[in-house]
Amino acid sequence: MIKNDIIRFTCLIPLLIEHCNAFILIDYSFLLSRCSHSSSRCSTIYHSSATSNSDKNYELVDPSGPSPLVLNLGMDNVEKNELVCVRNAVTEKREIEFSISRVSCSPNIYLLKNLLTLSECEAIMNHVKQLNHQDKKIAEVTEGDDMNIRSNCTVAWVQNEDSKTCDATTLPRELGRVAGNLLLTDEAKAKGWCEPLQVVHYDGQGGKFDLHHDGLGRSLTILYYLNGVGNTWFPFAQGLTFQTKEHGDDNAAQEGLVEAELNSRNDAMRLVQELSLEPGRSGILAAGKNSIVWQSLGEESDNVRNHQHIIQVTAGDAIAFFNYKTELNRDSGKEELVRDMRSVHAGLPTHPEEGEKWIANHWVHCEHFSKGWQNNKK
Repeated sequence: MIKNDIIRFTCLIPLLIEHCNAFILIDYSFLLSRCSHSSSRCSTIYHSSATSNSDKNYELVDPSGPSPLVLNLGMDNVEKNELVCVRNAVTEKREIEFSISRVSCSPNIYLLKNLLTLSECEAIMNHVKQLNHQDKKIAEVTEGDDMNIRSNCTVAWVQNEDSKTCDATTLPRELGRVAGNLLLTDEAKAKGWCEPLQVVHYDGQGGKFDLHHDGLGRSLTILYYLNGVGNTWFPFAQGLTFQTKEHGDDNAAQEGLVEAELNSRNDAMRLVQELSLEPGRSGILAAGKNSIVWQSLGEESDNVRNHQHIIQVTAGDAIAFFNYKTELNRDSGKEELVRDMRSVHAGLPTHPEEGEKWIANHWVHCEHFSKGWQNNKK
């Protein structure tokens, strides 16, 4: 990739905040300020030669999905699947490069490699460790008849009121701006907002989050790995090789079953059992270098770089995935947003060999899509 193709958030972001679409922290959320007039520097963010999109591709952009900048990464040519970006590191006051690549075509899942520096990860973790006990709570999530699908973990939020306290609390604003401008369409940014950064600490033994969808209205999830322990599993995600490799009759029948019956979390849990889906052998698994899943695969894990079901994450990496998709309602003839159940995922149980797990989450909402969100089984 030539230097001119690098997206430089160090010079774009200040302009975007003042004149164009950008995440701005207001009232505990990142609010997107609409552009009142055009700017050549703003427009280059969506017309960079770093993207392989043609004019025809731009017309096909789903407003609830990835931006034109990343829309076609890895789709036409798996080898051309990286966009290099530059941003300002908050704790070190220098420019850093990170890259984004696609790891799944359904749902849209992207890997943001080296998005945070190690010192930024440490700053966030140390900030949460120093919070008072009342500022942290045991994470409890109920889903249907399950009393608690999350265990052995605590959560804390980095609030706007702390934003001038230290690097750890100004960092979420920077991450929100970068991710928003990189991943969201103009339509999504028009009235988009982001929940405060949630930081989650899982114990080193049995800390887990069972299979789940991220919830009504959360169109985009950005998950940051702060200490390199991953094991986030998307059992129904289709990797890039899924589009190109030949599938036998059994695989075709399995995919047909998933398409027909994956309509709820209960369906997802049932299908995982019925189809004998396993982390590392099915879907996409984001795993750290010490993952016991890799060890359990034996010789299959020797060449992790080319493993079609595993992506390696280290401290400072992030994954971003879209939780909704636009579908045509056959009854009304109108397009509507529905939950993409292929984005259901699980945080697999932690293990003493891997140790404790630190992650953080941003959840992006896009208000002007809210009328299209369907609170149905999809």
